[in-house]
Amino acid sequence: MPDPESFARLTTCIDRVSVQLCPDEIVTWRGVLTRLAMTTSLHDEWAVEVECIGDTLYMVLRSTPGEVKRNREMSKQDHISCYMGYKFEQVATATNEAELNERVDAGVQFCSVRRTRLNHHQLLFGGEVDCFESTPEGLRLVELKSSKTIRTDREHRSFFRYKMLRSWAQSFLIGVPSVVVGFHDNGILREIKHYETRTIPGRTTCWSADECVLCLDELLMWLKQARPSQARFSLQFLEPFTCISFAPPANTDSFVAPAHRQRRIEQQSATTGSERDL
Repeated sequence: MPDPESFARLTTCIDRVSVQLCPDEIVTWRGVLTRLAMTTSLHDEWAVEVECIGDTLYMVLRSTPGEVKRNREMSKQDHISCYMGYKFEQVATATNEAELNERVDAGVQFCSVRRTRLNHHQLLFGGEVDCFESTPEGLRLVELKSSKTIRTDREHRSFFRYKMLRSWAQSFLIGVPSVVVGFHDNGILREIKHYETRTIPGRTTCWSADECVLCLDELLMWLKQARPSQARFSLQFLEPFTCISFAPPANTDSFVAPAHRQRRIEQQSATTGSERDL
């Protein structure tokens, strides 16, 4: 199910700075755009809840049956791997030894909200950012990742085929110029490597940056043109990965905060009234 509380944090941020939404704008989290962009490059199931308020589309990820099953069946080693990722973030951002020894808190996150345009699509979205680093040109955002040490050609191909595809898509969409990866052996940090986001696609022939951007563009266009008449519905890409389909919403309750909903309705009413007066 979608997380209304999480989405409310995004819309609260938008309302706090009095952002005027554009006609036909898409409001979402970066994770939604990332999953859509990787659809043709990475057959990985996803499901998105869509809510329409006037001409604005709100989109949020929900768990698929396969994801629910995998989460339920996570092994102890799977949980340890997740912990290592959060621990590397702590190590990479600690400013003193005391911070290194603090308990890892996976709930601490910073969010960046961006507005951009992709072809004919106006996008307003938020995404977690890990940290920033100082450079001669000033501060710049950094995406932090962890991975097992690469020892074979097969592991190298797999690293760029899967992990770096996701890392690139996440970073590219929100404008993070650098990805820092900590390589470890059973939790012992062995090496740290920096990758410029713009150079990652050139390190593999398994996927194309242009294909990912085109996939996202065409999926959003198709969504706008073919969407059901209902105000709420689901969009999903599930096994055996033969098509993207519409489905009823997973829950009848809105995931858009009431205060934001009302504000958006008032904005659209005011815009319609101004156009009628012209």
